[in-house]
Amino acid sequence: MDIQSALKVMKKILDKNPMNLLIHVVLLTILIVGFAIFLSLATLYIVDYLNNISIFTNSVLFLYQSSSNLPSIFTTSLLTSILIIISARSLSSAKDALKQSEKQQKQFQDEQRIKDIEKRLELFYIPVQNILYAVDKSIEFRKKNESDLKEILSTENFEAINMLKELGKFKFLAEESTCKSFMKYVFDKGTFSTIVQWTFYETDAEKYRQDLTSRINSDVKNYLFELNYLKRSKL
Repeated sequence: MDIQSALKVMKKILDKNPMNLLIHVVLLTILIVGFAIFLSLATLYIVDYLNNISIFTNSVLFLYQSSSNLPSIFTTSLLTSILIIISARSLSSAKDALKQSEKQQKQFQDEQRIKDIEKRLELFYIPVQNILYAVDKSIEFRKKNESDLKEILSTENFEAINMLKELGKFKFLAEESTCKSFMKYVFDKGTFSTIVQWTFYETDAEKYRQDLTSRINSDVKNYLFELNYLKRSKL
């Protein structure tokens, strides 16, 4: 058991029953006093042994002198014990407060991230995805009933771009690569008010639409995964 674990155990014991504080103080004091006496006797024994002095006589004399000083020794040890326990509790409480603060900070950051993702999805990603999905389905349907593929792609991409222009004000919510793809598909070739103005761009339009669709779907998938993870972490 490391020091941190020991402090946690001590704090739980003391918090559970205040009387434990007095018991621990007394026990720790006895331990300190006993250890001090034992250490002194051991030192005295070694010195006497090396100098061929009567160990028994000096030991009795030492115990007699120690007994006269026992009240002061006990008082000093008692104060030391109290200081140790209070310090241990204070340190443990400080660690708990720090962990609680870090936990609250993490929760706040997660909540802000959840709001950010929901905003991105609501204002930009989901509307763009719906438009691209509708265009894709429309192209598939028209391919089954019409033979002029060039006409189909030209008109469908033209309509898609005109619908997506309204969402351009939210493009800052997209990932950088997705934003660039959106700009290339919707704005880089200018604004088309008629199908005639569109003809010079129709060759690359389908390629740009497919690239944007792929990036949008990938971002939405990643955002939904992260959003689900963050919400589950709050439970």
